Amino acid sequence: MCKGHLCNFTFPGIRKFIMFKYISTCLLSCALITGTLAQPGFSLAPLRFKVFYNGEDFIRRTEKDIVLEWHSSTTNHWQKAMVQNGEFITGAVDAKRNPADIKIYRRGSLDTMFIRTSQSLHHIPFQSGQFVFDHNTAPLANMRAFSATHIINQHWKYFSISAKDTLPLLQKQRYVYMDKDLYPHDFEEPNEPGVQYKGFQKSEHIQATDEDEYKLYMELGQLYYAPALSSSVYCIGYVNDLHKEIKDYRPWLLESKDGCRSWSIRFALQEADAQLVNINDRGFVFFRENERTVFITYDAIGNPIDSSATESPCNALQNIFSSCDTDTKFSTMQGVESSSPYMATQSSSHLFHRRFTNDGVHFISIEGLPYHPNEINRAGKNGNEEKLLELNTGDTYAYLTVRKNKVVVVSYDYTLVSDNFGSSWTYYRNGLLNGGNWNFIWLDDNTLVNVTQEFADVIKVD
Repeated sequence: MCKGHLCNFTFPGIRKFIMFKYISTCLLSCALITGTLAQPGFSLAPLRFKVFYNGEDFIRRTEKDIVLEWHSSTTNHWQKAMVQNGEFITGAVDAKRNPADIKIYRRGSLDTMFIRTSQSLHHIPFQSGQFVFDHNTAPLANMRAFSATHIINQHWKYFSISAKDTLPLLQKQRYVYMDKDLYPHDFEEPNEPGVQYKGFQKSEHIQATDEDEYKLYMELGQLYYAPALSSSVYCIGYVNDLHKEIKDYRPWLLESKDGCRSWSIRFALQEADAQLVNINDRGFVFFRENERTVFITYDAIGNPIDSSATESPCNALQNIFSSCDTDTKFSTMQGVESSSPYMATQSSSHLFHRRFTNDGVHFISIEGLPYHPNEINRAGKNGNEEKLLELNTGDTYAYLTVRKNKVVVVSYDYTLVSDNFGSSWTYYRNGLLNGGNWNFIWLDDNTLVNVTQEFADVIKVD
């Protein structure tokens, strides 16, 4: 995707202020995150398939009834898969790079099912035809619904070779953070599924250099939005210049007046660990924790005007952005949005909300965050929990939120939306999302914005 002068961007892996104050902690965190989230290289591994016939697991019939054969770039002929614990297992293949061909047939019958896939498939309903699975469609095939929950468009007709692109595609309107007049005229918009380039909005966090190139001057970090208090979105940013002899580790406040399509720099803060907690008629209130925990108020141009110590910042009335709670986000907070950016494999830890409620009584939760989300559950007033979905997609990240009664799960390759608090879901393909550049914030009930260092993707989730 690197085009023209975009190739001159350099992005540090971890925020400098974290390195400055907490380098030992970050080294440990980076080792963990890098080992867990780094994109896997190409490797040989078997694929596993579970086949059903007329709704019944094939192994409960007889293994003689159904045969699965496989073929890949590493083999010159079809080979029969082994059967183990109710699954067909192929030999080692490099399916991520070269999808494997699968052939399933019944002995004594002409009915044959052909599948091309780069992933294992856990619930194949045997039927004649040709089917193709890519990174967008395989997750849907592997999901399972429980407790009367259903995925509206989970049907094998969407995987047919003649209809593999019929699943709805989540469109992204992309706004690039630089002036089009200064941008190279030979720029060609990449042909990316679901991406529509809408404009070039000059942003102050990117600067032109004397060599007619571009430099990321300030790295965008955590986002804050409270529409009842201000129509702007605010951001914590960090000076990004590794060549300075004296590095500025302070965070800066940035502002966007156009829904994250561009940014202006407001002022620098005093402490490296400052977080925005409120906006009022006097200015901006930040929470910082050094020798003691303090709320400090800055006026509109960045002058500190007062401060006060606090023993419990999480429960303070003026703290509307930071709940200090990674488990539950109540509906009373839906008028306030903040993000904890996950910008790269070596960035600081991401804040995950695992449980949401629309009424304070019923809860939706996603299990396995941050690295291997697998189940979506729902609990009622009596505390009994029911499983709604098994994702079974092997994702390393999923973003879960609630907008009124709408539950939205965004992952690398797909988005799930429920408008009845988890009883039914609609599945969308995502097109291309860069898994390392995730910094989402909601601007209204159906507009999600993913802010990266180079551009903002505005996504309508109906």
